[in-house]
Amino acid sequence: MINRCKLTVFFDQPFYRGVFEVTTANKLQVARVTFGTQPPTMAQLQWLITNRWLTLHWTQPTTLDYSIECQSWQVKLKHAHREVKRRENSRPAQTVL
Repeated sequence: MINRCKLTVFFDQPFYRGVFEVTTANKLQVARVTFGTQPPTMAQLQWLITNRWLTLHWTQPTTLDYSIECQSWQVKLKHAHREVKRRENSRPAQTVL
């Protein structure tokens, strides 16, 4: 089951190259393709995906660790909530005036 697939095409003198990135269940695999001296057309990309997908040379699956990013984001969110509560608690005296 593929969760996400991404193709990045770039010009690497003198050829156009592509990098496929496939993310499946927190595992990342990458394959590189050389297109030639002209940028690939949509028809060429479709042919590549339908006819050569299984023959691409994929890297070994690498485990992605999102837990560090998620924890950092959750900590920032907690601090933001605390700051809002602190500011709300300090305002009642000011709003009465």
